[in-house]
Amino acid sequence: MIPRRILFLLAVIWGIVGMMPHPGQTLAQHNGALSDHVLVAAVNPAGSGTQTARDSKQIVLTIEAYQYPLVIGNVKYNLRWASTGTKTLSYPWAEGSSLTVSDARCTKTSSTTVECAAGVTALEVSYRYRRLMFTGQNTFVVDVSSTSNNSFDLTYQINYPSATNYVRATLPPTSESANALTWTRSWITSFSNRMTFSLEEQISATALEVTQGIQDLNNNVVLIAERPTYVRAHVQSKPGDQTNVSAVLHGQRNGIPLPGSPLAPSNLGGTITVKNNPDRGQLNDSFFFRLPLAWRTGTVELELDMRNARIGCASSLPDCKTRVDFDSSTTLYLRFLDAGNTVPDRTYYIAALNVFERLPVPTIDWDRGRSLKVNPVRSGKDLLLKLHKFKMIDNCINPSCKYHYVSLYPPSSSIFYTLENGVAHPGGATAVALLTRPDVLSHELGHNFNRDHPLCRGDEGTGNQAIDGFFPHPGGKISTDTAGPAAFYGFNIRSTEIYHPGTGDLMSYCFPNWPSAHTYTGIWNDMVSRYGTTLATATLAATDHAIIVSGVITPTQGTATLEPLYTLDAPSALPAPAPGSYTLRFKDAAGDVLASYPFEPDTPVELATTTSDEPDLRSFVLALPWPAGVARVELLRGEQLLATRSASASPPTVTVTNPNGGENLSSAPVTLSWNASDPDGDPLVYVVQYSRDNGATWETIALDLSATTLELDPADFPGGDQSLFRVQASDGFHTAVDQSDAVFSVARHAPEAFIEGLANGGMYVGEQMLLLDGSAYDREDGMLPATALRWSSNRDGALDIGAELTRGVAAMSAGTHTITLTATDSDGQSATASVTIQVYRERPTLPAGFSLAPGEMGLVASLASNTTLTRTLTLRNSGDGELNWSASADQPWASLSSTSGSAPADLVLTLDPRGLAAGEHTATIAFSAPDVTAQAINVYLYVQEAPSNPRIYLPLVRR
Repeated sequence: MIPRRILFLLAVIWGIVGMMPHPGQTLAQHNGALSDHVLVAAVNPAGSGTQTARDSKQIVLTIEAYQYPLVIGNVKYNLRWASTGTKTLSYPWAEGSSLTVSDARCTKTSSTTVECAAGVTALEVSYRYRRLMFTGQNTFVVDVSSTSNNSFDLTYQINYPSATNYVRATLPPTSESANALTWTRSWITSFSNRMTFSLEEQISATALEVTQGIQDLNNNVVLIAERPTYVRAHVQSKPGDQTNVSAVLHGQRNGIPLPGSPLAPSNLGGTITVKNNPDRGQLNDSFFFRLPLAWRTGTVELELDMRNARIGCASSLPDCKTRVDFDSSTTLYLRFLDAGNTVPDRTYYIAALNVFERLPVPTIDWDRGRSLKVNPVRSGKDLLLKLHKFKMIDNCINPSCKYHYVSLYPPSSSIFYTLENGVAHPGGATAVALLTRPDVLSHELGHNFNRDHPLCRGDEGTGNQAIDGFFPHPGGKISTDTAGPAAFYGFNIRSTEIYHPGTGDLMSYCFPNWPSAHTYTGIWNDMVSRYGTTLATATLAATDHAIIVSGVITPTQGTATLEPLYTLDAPSALPAPAPGSYTLRFKDAAGDVLASYPFEPDTPVELATTTSDEPDLRSFVLALPWPAGVARVELLRGEQLLATRSASASPPTVTVTNPNGGENLSSAPVTLSWNASDPDGDPLVYVVQYSRDNGATWETIALDLSATTLELDPADFPGGDQSLFRVQASDGFHTAVDQSDAVFSVARHAPEAFIEGLANGGMYVGEQMLLLDGSAYDREDGMLPATALRWSSNRDGALDIGAELTRGVAAMSAGTHTITLTATDSDGQSATASVTIQVYRERPTLPAGFSLAPGEMGLVASLASNTTLTRTLTLRNSGDGELNWSASADQPWASLSSTSGSAPADLVLTLDPRGLAAGEHTATIAFSAPDVTAQAINVYLYVQEAPSNPRIYLPLVRR
């Protein structure tokens, strides 16, 4: 019997001989095979010539080798390339071996990777290897991302040990021992080849859309410094769709890279499927990046680059770069006042966010008014007048007071029976809005900033509504163009929802709506001119006291009323009213005129049709110097006397009885009470104010009350130990004032913290960015500063300080994180808010889901029209696998071009208004699929009345 070790050696020798080239066979005929101690070595790509690099950010060179017994030796690889950019080479066979490189500009970054700096065009890599009877591959990955040529030459040479070297073979420990073997035969010891790779541009970058709410592809809309900003990198594949494409965004200012550059995209996992026919209305048909705060000032240059595909820059985006400027704006200040209904702080927080999404401001500073108590008011216009009086009595008179006084009301409120959605004073700083509509308050604040209605539904000009004669887009939409670089798309910086160019403008009556560039920049211009600079304002002479004069005028009926007068501690100067067609005249007891003030009353604009029981009302609230000896106030239109108020013989008296000093108010309701009387028997009305700083400042909490008690909850007031109440009693002309005899205490409150911005259901993958926004409101401090906000993770500990948490999840541990925002107020009390996220290293398989664009639609048709309306709807699968869907419409006037199919799909929605009555009609388009959460979009079709005498609207010139 032949020993097993002899059989083994014979087998090895037979294998070696069998793999050798035959006599007379050339290297080319041997098809690239290499023989020596490496018995077979094949090169992929095989042969020389031009190859196409499908993954054209990298050249991948694979050398396959089959080595038989355990070998110890040296291998050298000589690589040459044409490009001079930075290169990365990786070769997994080097692991555990002794590795050296020939150029000092190349650095071993790991046991299997070498990086070479720009300028290196040749490299010799050698390592000493140990292997036992294995089959494997040596893969060289050459990064060619920085090459600007469309072709790439790569020369490689492989040198094996010379014939004088020897290799020892040792059987595994479990086998019989064997003597060392020595081979001395000379076989082929080297092989070289040259390959030319065609670097095909797989992706075309067409635009970098830098948006804060509304933008075209040329970035013509103003960008506000520090406002949250997204960059939508629009890309297109050539020729078919390409999956799992990754990109980065570089940013620099004055040639210096910005902190955190380059940015990873915020798309799930940092990758998208680049489509040959992308839809700008679909968020994930493009890359999107949120810019860090440090990137959102001054002039910034942005550049898109691909990570795993070769990018080409369209003529519309030279060098795949864009340069943008950020302009200054001003914070918007809102003071919310309850109007007889209890509204929690979070409701006001959400209302402020809804405004923040739509208006061109870097931040919103909101404050909760003190449970506003008013006698019942019959309309929104009446409440608007009360808000204006509150603002004046609060001494928010001069331009330095930037607060807009706002009241929100629930739809069920019976006192607003003539108000559908909202009402505001154009050019003023007061607004009333429906609580449940997220767009109404922004619409009314738009009126505050002198924006008028564009015609969208067609009924925006009813009643006293002013029409924007300069609105540039037909039909009151946010864009004239629906495609191409001039098309404007809306973008919600909070939800990342996208608004189609056919969406109605914010200042129209269409729904859904979004601010057009015309409205957005118009509001910005008005805010900057009103608050951003110090304007020369005509002022009245300062006096010891001012008088608050208010009233309501009905111009169509030639009637007016003067409301009870209140005195006010005068500010340093009172702004003079703009001259107008009405006059307030002050007279003494002899009838001599002491002072006259021409003015123009406010014209409230409401988001509704004025009803017959509330005619065209105009109101005014003026703070004027209190002339000594005044006995009569007259309201005139020209020389026509409309209303008067005269002084009675004696002023009233008032005394606060509770709380009157020394009390410690808890969370239990407190009854504020006072005694008051008038020697002349005049009816009295009262203003109640609160101070938390021993009378240095006062805030109004009740107005025009007739009772002498008021139920209050201390939880509604800022806490402290320097609190006072003050009551003003007016007999219609004279005012008496009394306050608590001494200070009392109100318990201080902890803040409330809020977190926004959770994306993708809290799932973050790879190098994706975690983006969270935080804020906190405190009854004593108001909005807390960024320095009072701290972020942490239950897994990774402290993360950051500030209002924004921007962090790449690659720096976070994988797994489930509870992210907590801790807010601490000035008296050391804290509150927290938390969200849960999942961090993955690799993208998990996701369940299929619907992504529909647009999310909702609004279209307008004429009652006399005989034509149908169409709108394109795109459907994508937001998850993995197949999405086989079906769809249906619940109204016969709405239909889809297809009612079933597989994602992705582009559908045509057709609306047939023929036979529909005038007014608004709603249809729901429902989508379903097996084992997938159903989704629906709402379609609003407004059918206009055909006007018998069409009106022509001319541009409004403001004087």
